[in-house]
Amino acid sequence: MRISNKQYARALFELTDEKEKSELPAIIEQFVAELIRRHDTSRTERILTEYVKLWQASNSVVEAEVTTAHTMTDETKHTIAAYVAKWQEVKEVVLKSRVVPEVLAGVILRVGDQVIDASTRQQVKKLEATILK
Repeated sequence: MRISNKQYARALFELTDEKEKSELPAIIEQFVAELIRRHDTSRTERILTEYVKLWQASNSVVEAEVTTAHTMTDETKHTIAAYVAKWQEVKEVVLKSRVVPEVLAGVILRVGDQVIDASTRQQVKKLEATILK
């Protein structure tokens, strides 16, 4: 039976959740040995990605990506992180920022599969579509 990346991640999460730091190396060693035994080591990165999602959900943490045309100030980053924390009802936001000049102005905010596109580029596209109708 093939085990999915999510199943592996769930197993690792359940094995490590609320364990003492000193217990973790042995648990991880056994987990890796099982991946080797099943010839699934090539899936490690995807398994860890799923594990991080589980850990973040369990610890009220969310990852958000903000795309802007220019580098944001620390104050702007803090404001966006506070907005996302309130919107997603979480304690902590891991904010990743990207600069894409084609955005022109405004922001594109991605949290999971949700996107808020408040960029000037998007507004121009909407205006163009309206005019061309």
